[in-house]
Amino acid sequence: MNFMKPYLIAFAILFCSQVALFAPSRPGERDELGRVQILSEIITKEHSYTLFVAEDFEGENLWKINRGISFLNRTEFISKTPESEAFKLESKLYKDITQRDSRNSLMVQSYFEIPSKETLEIRPNKNIRLPPGIPVRIFVWIFSNDYNMDLSLILSQNRSKDIYLELGEIKFEGWRRIEKKIVLPDRNIRLNLSMQFPFEIKGIKIKPSPFQKRGSFFIYFDQMAVILEKRNTTYSGSEIKDNWGLEY
Repeated sequence: MNFMKPYLIAFAILFCSQVALFAPSRPGERDELGRVQILSEIITKEHSYTLFVAEDFEGENLWKINRGISFLNRTEFISKTPESEAFKLESKLYKDITQRDSRNSLMVQSYFEIPSKETLEIRPNKNIRLPPGIPVRIFVWIFSNDYNMDLSLILSQNRSKDIYLELGEIKFEGWRRIEKKIVLPDRNIRLNLSMQFPFEIKGIKIKPSPFQKRGSFFIYFDQMAVILEKRNTTYSGSEIKDNWGLEY
């Protein structure tokens, strides 16, 4: 039966290659597509929600690194976008709103000399004002090279300190769709409901962990959008429905 071994090995290699061909390119991609499909269904059927494309990173709004002097601080809009089916579907969804194709992303390049003691922020030239409504969920695509870093979205509002909303760590390889539920202090929601003090996106904070290696890094951002709840009701923390289900 030894003469059969080469054929069995060849068959095994062929089978594995075919399985790999149809498998997701990385863990979580199938879930990302499902989340985008849920988003599409929600904004189509639930009229109490509105989708706001806060930033498509096509270059209309310039972003800069806000930090002290560093020999390496660079931002640039480049032709590098995710290739997953989830991104393609979401791009079509956003194009209906922006009337623009997704062709570019924002590249951020900088350097950490002492990661345990440094942070930096990237900010648009002009704050991005959110439309009327209570922001309840945020979506953004991020490219990382397995960095030990945490990201936070910075919201500003008159008569309030800046609000830092955790987007999570970016210790992964390649593109990933980050989706987070937005939890806001009651006071800020009451200010927002007065229609006089809207929320604005002020920037993104990048904080390395003590385990992040010293040196330069590249991060890419694409397609940032926010879901807002439009119903004119008072809010105590539990009235807004979370139709996405998963608490992350």
